[in-house]
Amino acid sequence: ALGGALAQFGLLAPFIGAAVITTFSLIATLLFLDESLPADKRVPATTRATLPWRSWSGHLRNQTVVLLLSLTFIVNFTIAGLSAVFPLFAKAVVFTQLPEQAVARNVGFMMAYIGLSAVLSQLLLNRPMVNRFGEHNVMLISISMAFFSTLGLSTLVNPWLLLILLTPAGIAYAIGIPSGEALLVRTATDHTRGQLIGLYNAMASLAYVLGPIIAGYLFDTFTPRSPFIFSMGLVILGLGLAFLLKSRTIQNKRLQERRQRDRDRERETETEVG
Repeated sequence: ALGGALAQFGLLAPFIGAAVITTFSLIATLLFLDESLPADKRVPATTRATLPWRSWSGHLRNQTVVLLLSLTFIVNFTIAGLSAVFPLFAKAVVFTQLPEQAVARNVGFMMAYIGLSAVLSQLLLNRPMVNRFGEHNVMLISISMAFFSTLGLSTLVNPWLLLILLTPAGIAYAIGIPSGEALLVRTATDHTRGQLIGLYNAMASLAYVLGPIIAGYLFDTFTPRSPFIFSMGLVILGLGLAFLLKSRTIQNKRLQERRQRDRDRERETETEVG
C-alpha cells in the first residue's frame, strides 16, 4: 500500500521509501535484537574453526533435508518471480489503458492486499491448521493454494478475479514457510541447527535471485503469462515432492515404532529370563 501511495509522486519514490525503511530496520536490528542462542549452547571458537566445510554436504545426504530445501526453493522462487514481473504483467494484460502511475498505484494496493492476507493468515490460521493437520499436510495445502494462484495468473484478465485468486498465494506463503522451517529444524541438533538454518536461508536467497531473472527472461522472450505458466509447472513438481516427503516421514515413523516395539520385547524377554 505504501509503495502504491508513493508511486503518485513518481516511479522512483517507492524505491526511496524502501531504502529508508531498510536503513531503519538495519539500525533497529543492530541496536535492539539480542543473540537468540545462549552462551552455553554456542560452539567454542576453537571447535568452530576446526569444523570441516563438509558438514553441509553431510546434511545434503539426508533426503528429508534435501526435500525440504527443494520445497523452500520452489515456494520462494514462485513468490519472487510473481513479485518481480507482476507490475509488468498488470500493465501488459490487466490495466492496458491506464497510465504508468495509475498502474503502479493499483499494483501497489493489490500487493498490499496479498501481504495483508498473509499477515492475517499467519496470525489466525497457521497455528490452528498445524495443530489440526500437522506440518506436512499444511505444506501440501500451501503448495496447492500456490498452484491455484499461478493457474489464475496464467488464464485470467479481470483484476477482481485475479485478486481473488492471488489471495491463496499470500495464504500459501504465510502457512507454508513456517511449517517448512519447523520440519527442517526438527532434523537438527543444538550444534547443527545454525548450519541448517544457513542452508535454508541460502536456498531462499538463491530463489530470490533466480526467480526474477528467469521470470523476466520468460516475460520478454515469450508471453506476459509465461512466467506464471512456468511457475505452475514448478509448483506441480513441488506437490510431488511434498507428497514424497510426507510418505517418507510416515515410513520413518513406522520404522521407529517397529524398532521401539522390538526393543520393548527384548527388555521384556530379558526380564522374564532374569
